[in-house]
Amino acid sequence: MCPAFGGHRRITSRTVPAAKSKIGYAAKFVAEQAVRLHGGMGMSDELNVGHYFKRISSFNIQFGDPAYHILRYAQQN
Repeated sequence: MCPAFGGHRRITSRTVPAAKSKIGYAAKFVAEQAVRLHGGMGMSDELNVGHYFKRISSFNIQFGDPAYHILRYAQQN
């Protein structure tokens, strides 16, 4: 039970996939724009941008991409 949500487990179980979906889409958008801004150097190991892009991509693969979490959110009715 989560006291911040009044102890309702259902609210938190719906909040997590919604947050992961929003964060996943936002992080992917920012990472893609950063790589686009820096061009070919953005994907090299010389800039941190490439590292963060790869890290965000691996998080989406490891913990589920935003589309998966939207489906998970929709199924919890």
